[in-house]
Amino acid sequence: MDVAKDQFASSRLLARALEAKDYTTFFDFNSRTIEFTSPKGALWKTSAAHISYPFNSSEVRRFSINKNLGYELAQEAGFSIPNTRYLADGALSDDEALQLLQNYKTLIVKPNDLSLSKGLTVNIKTTAQLKQAITYARTYSPSVLIQEQVVGEESRFAVLNGKVRAALLRQTAQVVGDGHSTSAELIKQENKAREKLVFEYISYPQLTAAIIDESLMTDQRIPTQNEVVKLARSTMIRGGCSVYNILDQVDKSYVDKVEALVARLGAGFVVVDVFCTDFAQPAAPSNHWLIEFNSAPVLKLFYGCRDGNHFDIVPLLAEMIDNHLDESSIDVSR
Repeated sequence: MDVAKDQFASSRLLARALEAKDYTTFFDFNSRTIEFTSPKGALWKTSAAHISYPFNSSEVRRFSINKNLGYELAQEAGFSIPNTRYLADGALSDDEALQLLQNYKTLIVKPNDLSLSKGLTVNIKTTAQLKQAITYARTYSPSVLIQEQVVGEESRFAVLNGKVRAALLRQTAQVVGDGHSTSAELIKQENKAREKLVFEYISYPQLTAAIIDESLMTDQRIPTQNEVVKLARSTMIRGGCSVYNILDQVDKSYVDKVEALVARLGAGFVVVDVFCTDFAQPAAPSNHWLIEFNSAPVLKLFYGCRDGNHFDIVPLLAEMIDNHLDESSIDVSR
C-alpha cells in the first residue's frame, strides 16, 4: 500500500508516537519523505517508505539491503546460511543449473537487494524453472541469489540496543489434523477462527484460492491426529501466514547467536530473520539459517500476533530516536 494512504505505515506510527513527545512532523507527498523536528530543534529527515533510523549508520542499511554482504558477515560470526550461489550478471549455464539441482534438489531464487518477497520464486526443481526464476528476479534487480530451499519456519528477531526484545514466528498457512475432520473442513474451521482476529493495524485474510491451492478447499483426506498440513509457503500475513511472539519459547542459543551477530553490525535497531526446523531445540549448524537483516521492517507486524502477545515496539523506537536526537543536537537528516 502507498505509504501516503496507509495510516498504519511505520512512519505514520512513529509520527504519532513522536508527536506525543511534542515533535513536529511534515510529510512531503512529492518526495515521499517525512521530517521530524524535536522540541530542541534537532531535525531528522527520512524516506517515509524505507526508514533510515538516525541511530543506525549507513553501513547498517548497506548490509540490510545487500543480502550477500549479510551472509558474509553471518558466516564470519559462525551463523549458518543456506547454500547460496550469487549471480551478479550474465547467464547461468545449463551445466551449472543442472549441477545446482543435483546438489540441492529444490531451489529458491530472489533478488539480492530487495525484501517483502519481491521477485521471489520457490519450489524450483527443473532447469527451465530455474532460468525463468532468474529472469523474473532480474525484473527487480540485476544481481540475484540462487539458494537451496531449506525446511522449517521463519522467525523475526527484533534487536534494540543490542538485546533481542521479540521473536515473531511467521508460521506459514497450515491446519492441524484432529483424526476425523477432512482437510477441507479444517480449512473452514481455520477461516472461522480468522474471522475473530480483529487487530487495529493488521487484518488476517481468509484462506481462499487466492492464497492456497484451490484443490485444498475441497480436499476430503482426513489428516491424522496432530498431523500438520501445509497449505502455502508465504511468510507474509497477506499470503496466509500467522504471527506469534515466541521469545519465551525459543532456545536461548538463538538469542545469543543473534545478539552476537548484531554486535558485529553495530545496529541500534535491526531485525534478523532466521529459518529453523525447531526453535525449541539448541542451535546447530544443520537446523537454522540466516535469511536476512532488515533495518527498516514493517512495524505493524509486531501488533498482529494471533495469541494477542504483541510487542509494543513503536514507543521504544520513539524513545530511542528522541534520546539520539537529544544527544546529537545536530541535523541528522539523511
